Amino acid sequence: MNGLTPLIFLIFLLISATPQAEEEPSAARQQSQERQQRAWQRQLERQQEQGGKIKEQQEKRKQQAVDQRSRLQSLSEDRRFQEEERRDRGQRATEDARMREEDRRQREDWRGALRQEEALRAKERALQEEAYRQWQAKVREEERLARLQAQAEEAAARRLDQQRADEEKAEVKRLAQAREALDRAQQQRRQQEVAAVARQEQRFNQDQQQNRVRHTQWEQDKQKPLQALQQAANNGNAQAQSQLGMRYMEGDGLFVSYEKGLRWLRAAAAQGDVQAKERIGLAYHAGQGVVRDPVSAYLWTHQAVLGGNSRAVTLRDAILQRMNPAEKNKVKQQLAGMAAGSRNE
Repeated sequence: MNGLTPLIFLIFLLISATPQAEEEPSAARQQSQERQQRAWQRQLERQQEQGGKIKEQQEKRKQQAVDQRSRLQSLSEDRRFQEEERRDRGQRATEDARMREEDRRQREDWRGALRQEEALRAKERALQEEAYRQWQAKVREEERLARLQAQAEEAAARRLDQQRADEEKAEVKRLAQAREALDRAQQQRRQQEVAAVARQEQRFNQDQQQNRVRHTQWEQDKQKPLQALQQAANNGNAQAQSQLGMRYMEGDGLFVSYEKGLRWLRAAAAQGDVQAKERIGLAYHAGQGVVRDPVSAYLWTHQAVLGGNSRAVTLRDAILQRMNPAEKNKVKQQLAGMAAGSRNE
């Protein structure tokens, strides 16, 4: 269309330049030219209008082609999106399957760990039960041994008493037999040797008196050390009080009596006896005759150490190691109070 427009103008110029017949008047020629120009102008307008329509159609075709390309591109994008979505669904399905498999393996691992833990707990319970049974067996054995020891000590005491009774009976029997023999001898000799029999009876009486004296002396000699110790303790001797208390606590020659033992030990400790203080601390530590009290046990043994009893250091340290924090704090408070009281005095 752009190439036709110059061609039309050229034809119009050629026609305008063609010589007209001279016989035509100039006005008619001018009108004819004007008519032709208007015709050409209308034709030109129609051609321009057609060119515009053609251009509009071309623009429409271009727009349709662009729209078609856009639709194709949109379809391609949709297919690509669908393909990506399909791949994503596949990946998600694969990931879900992997997660389910991993979850299954984790559950299996957890079940295995739970079974192992239950097995370990069962084994630990079995070990604890076995240890408890062994402890019970040990306790029963210790109780049996203690009963046997007590029975043996009781039997030994009975045997000793029986031996003493047998010795006394044998002595009485021997004396009776000797007296009977002497009586028989006296009866045989009475008529012939009255004087000899009298001297024999006198000698026999003297022997019997000597035997009784010896027996009495033996009993007195046996009880003399204990009686002397008791007498000295009653007289206020701190060492005798401490020894007598120890014998009551240990059952050394006396029946065990924690009450009497602690009474004599306290009397000796009041006079500064460090061995008595150590034994009182041990009594509080073991609960012998008193309620078990680690604080009192430590304080008594500490007093013994301060008094110069080096043996009490080990017992004091052992008592301190077995204390809990509250008991240790209480000991510190007691020692601080004792120190303050000493400064005030």
